[in-house]
Amino acid sequence: MRGRRLWRPYPIRRQEKRRDMYYSALRKLIASVEETKFYDVAILFLEALRYRELTIVDGTGDGGRDVNCSRADLRIQLSVRKDWSKKINEEAAATKAKGLRHLIYVTNRHISPAAEAEFRAKRFLHAGEVEVSIHDLNRISTTLTRPGRIRRAYEMMGASLATKVVASRSEIALSSVLLFGEEAKEMRDGIIDANVLACLYRKAGTPDDELVAEVTALLPGANPTKSVLASISRLRASGRIMGPKDRPALSESEAERMKGSEEEFLFAFQADVDSIMAATGLHEADARHILHLSTEILLKGNDFYAGDMEAEGVRAFLAERGLTANSKKIYESLAKCTIASHFQYAKTVNQIFSANTFDIYRALGAQSDIQVVLDTSVALPLLFGLEYQGVRSRYSVAAAMLLEVCRVHEFSIMVPKPYVNEMAAHGLKALEFLDTYGALPEDVRPVLRGSGNAYLSHFSHLQYSAETGGVDLTLSEFLQSFGLRGGASLLKIENKIISMLESHGISTGMDSRYDKVIRDEIAEKKSKYESKHVLDHDAAVCTALINDAGRGYIFATWDKVLIDAVQNLARVYADSPARVTDFLGVIEGVDNEFDNNVELLTTLVHLEERQAERLSKIIEKIRSPDQASKLGLFIDKARSLQGSTWMPDIDDLTHFLDTTSPDETSKEMGSTNDHFDS
Repeated sequence: MRGRRLWRPYPIRRQEKRRDMYYSALRKLIASVEETKFYDVAILFLEALRYRELTIVDGTGDGGRDVNCSRADLRIQLSVRKDWSKKINEEAAATKAKGLRHLIYVTNRHISPAAEAEFRAKRFLHAGEVEVSIHDLNRISTTLTRPGRIRRAYEMMGASLATKVVASRSEIALSSVLLFGEEAKEMRDGIIDANVLACLYRKAGTPDDELVAEVTALLPGANPTKSVLASISRLRASGRIMGPKDRPALSESEAERMKGSEEEFLFAFQADVDSIMAATGLHEADARHILHLSTEILLKGNDFYAGDMEAEGVRAFLAERGLTANSKKIYESLAKCTIASHFQYAKTVNQIFSANTFDIYRALGAQSDIQVVLDTSVALPLLFGLEYQGVRSRYSVAAAMLLEVCRVHEFSIMVPKPYVNEMAAHGLKALEFLDTYGALPEDVRPVLRGSGNAYLSHFSHLQYSAETGGVDLTLSEFLQSFGLRGGASLLKIENKIISMLESHGISTGMDSRYDKVIRDEIAEKKSKYESKHVLDHDAAVCTALINDAGRGYIFATWDKVLIDAVQNLARVYADSPARVTDFLGVIEGVDNEFDNNVELLTTLVHLEERQAERLSKIIEKIRSPDQASKLGLFIDKARSLQGSTWMPDIDDLTHFLDTTSPDETSKEMGSTNDHFDS
């Protein structure tokens, strides 16, 4: 049996407190913005509360607008009127006239808790007939200050976000653990595995391609498809999934395990329904329905006054049944339900799958200015794919997927000028081969798909791969499109390539200066036959990445020596394009906060708890004031020796926050500090 623990709801809070500087600035903007812009901001706010299919209805010019949404059981009114109490009474009357019992009122006016309480007690004319939820200036500002919405809110009102992100040490540590930690990766993989298994348990024989599509639709992230494919492969290798790809099924032992977990949960769910009926006098159908409506609130540890769509759904149901007067008793009964004990790591799942671009900002030196830097072997296939079409080569596919996730996160892409020089030089090599290519027999030319020259390889893929069907283009014409023709100087070819990159929104930068120590280290690890020019270029790029503390970088390169050269810089993440894509692909974009749905969260029934336990403990340690204080001292001491821009990497954080016994942790802390003392 799964271990039990008593579930307690979070204390009910009218408004959350913000620690950072963004709240006050955003609040001032929303309070002073003109009417039509406020309506746009209000829609963004409602989206953050998970209302869907939102459309503004033209109004009568009375300082308000109706909003339609996917829920037909409530009315939403946006308003900028100062006489908010009069407006609410008018809208409550209109709500009642339409046969509805629930009004959502969104305003850019500040309504204090005392003023709201006085209104409800003395001046609300439709108490007991219409339930009203009020979202005022403070509530809107608090919600939109959260990562995932703030940039769009600023831009809607003509403002911009600072490049330096305000983040506490514990927030930086938490983002680093969630993005780069081994425990987070293990749990993320475990959750995806559980979703794949749950899908096959519900619908045995679902073909692999349908299985991938169905599970991918449940998951957040810019492009989680690769992670789902890897999960299916992993589960097949372990024997938990059997059968052919067009008719897979769970192994017998796996099916029995999942059946047992589900039966245990359904038994607990029915027991909760019975307890709600006994405490409130509701009929079974109503008790079951309200528990279904409340499941996600319980799993996330939210309260029933949060104002999001789930909480308002419960309130609307109570109003519809005439049970508003008994809401406190019903909420207390729901809070005692035991189903949440089956999902004791739901909050950790919620954190992992709510990670978004702002976590990347925090993890990469607390910078919102993140630039993705491409080396030659990544930039060339990307440019070919943009100018012509992508092909099924390893380099082309990786580059195309990288471009997709960069655009989701709104990261700028840059090719260093030393690498532009290499791109042009590769082209000149291909141009020298033109006569030889013309003399080759037609049946030999497809072999050049494996050429080490990117121009020849991509052109051969275009001409001779089955998926492209061939293109009406000669090699000479292909090369000319990149400025490669007889007599063209290297500078002119570089200028042509720069223009082509810029036409696709890809910038160029960095110069050829390098640190000799960095160059010597790179040269020592590379082949002794490596070109002097290539060594100079690599050293120049690594020097720039190391020295520029003004932004965060993601360096996409296939060269392991270069990845190693910039290691231990917290504001630089370097890896192969495939791994960078995997990393960015499971994280939501800058404008998104993923709605962790019940189906995703309830797969915890099938998740092995050991996968979640260690990460949960790490997160708890990071958030404890005592541990955050110790972490601060640790960072301060390191910076006094390493320089003021030093940032902890994931190894430092994991070592510091190891979830072993207190004695072991203190010993490891001592060894870590000894390292910096030396």
